Amino acid sequence: MGPAYGGPLFFAHYSFLSLNPKLMADTYTNYWLHNVNHTMANRSYSLTAAPKTYGYTENYWGLTASDDPNGYMAHQPGNDNGTVAPTAALSSFPYTPYYAMQVLRNFYGSLKGQVVGEYGLLDAYNKSQNWVAKDQLAIDHGPIIIMIENYRSGLLWSLFTNLPEIQHGLAKANIQEADYETGFPLAVPDIQKGWVDLLKHPDLNSYIIDVATGDGGYYTLLLEKEDGTVAKTIWDNQPQLNGLHQVELGGEMLPGQYTLQLTDQSGSKEVIVYLH
Repeated sequence: MGPAYGGPLFFAHYSFLSLNPKLMADTYTNYWLHNVNHTMANRSYSLTAAPKTYGYTENYWGLTASDDPNGYMAHQPGNDNGTVAPTAALSSFPYTPYYAMQVLRNFYGSLKGQVVGEYGLLDAYNKSQNWVAKDQLAIDHGPIIIMIENYRSGLLWSLFTNLPEIQHGLAKANIQEADYETGFPLAVPDIQKGWVDLLKHPDLNSYIIDVATGDGGYYTLLLEKEDGTVAKTIWDNQPQLNGLHQVELGGEMLPGQYTLQLTDQSGSKEVIVYLH
């Protein structure tokens, strides 16, 4: 079970607190997609394959190294005793913002009296054993703060990744900026639902999605309702440079299911999104 779902989620966090994985690829992997898929697999295990007695739900999941009823353990699928660490889901904000927000609202909502201490979130909670950690660990709080800021503004990534010394080191390691084919390559659907859940960005007041224009040229980007009618025209046969674009869908859209359709001279690509 372990290899299919990946290891503890800190693998997707610590190395990428200051290095932007969206700009990193080598002959083995695209680091952004690797981290997104790792997060999605950890969540999927928690919701569909873990023992039901652990009480995992869409707003209560996340396995990584943390305090534990028996001391300290690197929790992961295949090595799981029901202990959830807030840092697991919350440090994954850049990768799965809507799913991370569900967990955040739960920890500071119905579970606040159990998992929030004087200095913030306690390190871990095991619902099935009625156990909660007594301390807050800086090594777990730090990634939460940093990765939430990277989700909000990319600040830490921008300050570090583009330094000449860092770029030189990445080049020596044969890590370079990823190339993407036209479409929605970073939109990873929930395997059970078949769509991508989008959270309205708290600062931009808009839904955000990455769109790749692999060939350059003129593109039309439509947001369509479930009945196929156009809810919004985002690009209307507009010229776009080759590359990855962060596109705002707007904040005025009503919550619900939509289809994004990207069309150029070679054809069209689409992805189903759910706006929350």
